[in-house]
Amino acid sequence: MKKNIQYIAIVALTACLSSVSVAQEGNFSMYRYTPFYTNPGQISTTHHLNFMLNSRIQPLNTGENLTTTVISGYMPIHFSNQHKLVVGANVSTEQSAGLLNSNGGMLAFSYTVPLNDRSELSLGVQGGLFQNKIGGDFITDGQIEGGVINPGAGQIDPLLNQQHAYPTISSGLYYRLKDANYHDKAFVGVSLFNMTEPNISFVENGDTYKLPMSIKTIAGYKVYDNTTLSVSPTVRWISQAQNNAFDLGTDVGYRLSGDAEDFKKLILSLWYNSNSIGVMSLAYEQKRIAVGVSYDIPVGTGFNLAQNGIFEFAISYKLKNKKQAEETPGVILQEESEVQKEEAENEIEQPQKKKVDEIEEAEEPQKEEPVKEKIVMEEPVKEEPKVEEEVTEVIFQPLTEKEKETLAKTVRFKLNSDDLNEDSKAFIDEVIDILSKKENYSITLIGHTCNLGESSFNGELGMDRAQIVRDYMVANGINEARISTNSKGETDPIATNENKMGREKNRRVEFEVSF
Repeated sequence: MKKNIQYIAIVALTACLSSVSVAQEGNFSMYRYTPFYTNPGQISTTHHLNFMLNSRIQPLNTGENLTTTVISGYMPIHFSNQHKLVVGANVSTEQSAGLLNSNGGMLAFSYTVPLNDRSELSLGVQGGLFQNKIGGDFITDGQIEGGVINPGAGQIDPLLNQQHAYPTISSGLYYRLKDANYHDKAFVGVSLFNMTEPNISFVENGDTYKLPMSIKTIAGYKVYDNTTLSVSPTVRWISQAQNNAFDLGTDVGYRLSGDAEDFKKLILSLWYNSNSIGVMSLAYEQKRIAVGVSYDIPVGTGFNLAQNGIFEFAISYKLKNKKQAEETPGVILQEESEVQKEEAENEIEQPQKKKVDEIEEAEEPQKEEPVKEKIVMEEPVKEEPKVEEEVTEVIFQPLTEKEKETLAKTVRFKLNSDDLNEDSKAFIDEVIDILSKKENYSITLIGHTCNLGESSFNGELGMDRAQIVRDYMVANGINEARISTNSKGETDPIATNENKMGREKNRRVEFEVSF
C-alpha cells in the first residue's frame, strides 16, 4: 500500500514537472501575443510602450489544472531614424494545485535594422531566471502511521518542499516585409530556446534532468487584403529532444470600421496541430487595445486530460505617447525659399535646441504666419486636333488663383498621429468644394512625416495620413476613383528636422491635382 501511494505521488510530481517545463517553453496557442515564448526578435514589432497579460489553463493527468499567468511590457528606443531597440521584460507564475509551482521572469532585447523602406531584420536575445518548488501540503506514505494520517509525521519522500532555480538563454531572428501601403505582408522567424540546456533536477549530486534546447520557426504571408477582409496563412514548426510538431492554420481579419482614424477589427484563427489538436481563437483589435481568447480541442481519439479543453486569454494595451497631446496640427502655406530663411533665423536664435530635442517636443508649438508654397500640378497639354478625325472637346476649367492658393496648403498632424482635428476638417471641406466644381480634376494625396522614429514606421504613418484625408473626402461626396494616395514618409522634408518648427512643417499631407 505504501509503495502504491508513493508511486502515485512520484508520478504526479513527474507529470507536473513535465507540464511546467513544457509551459515554460511557451506552449501558448495565441503565439501572436506571446513573443517572449515564440521568438525574441518578434518583440521588435511594437512601436509604442506596450503591456500584455496572458493566461492559460491546462488540465493535467492528475485531474488538477496547470494555470500559467504572464505579465509583460515592451518599450521601444529609437537611436536614429534607421535603427530601433526594443526592451522587454516579463514575470510569470505557474500553479499546479500545490504539487509544483514555478515563478520567474525574463529580460529581452531586440535590435532592428531596416533592409530598405519596406523590410527589416530584427535580432533578439533574452535571458531568464526561474524557480521550481515542490509543494509539501499533500499526503505521502510517510505521513500515514497505523492507517491514520499524521501530517506532522516525518516524510520519507525527500523531494517535498524542495526548490531549484535555473537560468535560461534564448535568441532569435525575425524578418518582416511590408506592401506598397506599408502594411504587414509577410514574416519569417527562427529562434533557439534554452540554449544552455539548464539542469532542472531537484536532487543534488544525483541524476540531472536537463531542459532540452528547442528550435522554433514561424512564417506567414498575407495572400489577400482589401479595406475590409484579409487572409494570412501561417505555419509554425517546433523541434525539441528529437520530437517534431507543427501548427498549420490561417488568420482571417475582418475590419468592422473602415475609418483609418479609429479602426476596429476581428481576427478569427483556425489551427491544426500535428498532435491531432485543433485550436480556434478570436481576437478583437483597436488602435490601442487587443483582446483574444482561444480553446484547444482534440480532433482524434485516445486523448488524456492534458490534451483536452485548454483555455487561453490575452489582452494587450498600447500607451499613447504623451507628446502627441502637446502639439497642435493645423493648415499652413509654405514656400521653400522663405521656409529656408525662417529656419536659418530660427537656428541662429536657438542654437541649443538640437541638443534638447526631446524637451522641446513637449513645449507648445509656435504659431506661424502662413507663407505660400508652390503648388505641384500638371497643366493640360494642348494639342492641335487632327483634321481627319472627329475630336471630342474636353472643357478645361482652369484653377483660379484663390483655388491654387487653397490647394497649396497642407494638412498638419500631431507627432506620431494620423488624427484630423476640426481645423483640418474645415480646410479639407474647402478642397472638397473645389473638386466638386472642377469635376475633370483628379487629386493625389501624399503623406509625409518628420524624421523622428524609424523609417519603415514613418513610411506607414505617411500612408495612414494620406488615407485618413481620402476617407474624409470620400465620406463627404468625392468619388473615390478621383483620389489616389501615396507616402513619402520622412524622405521629402520641406523644412529642417533639426528643430521643432521644422519637424511640425514636415508632418503633413500635400495635394497634387491633375487634369
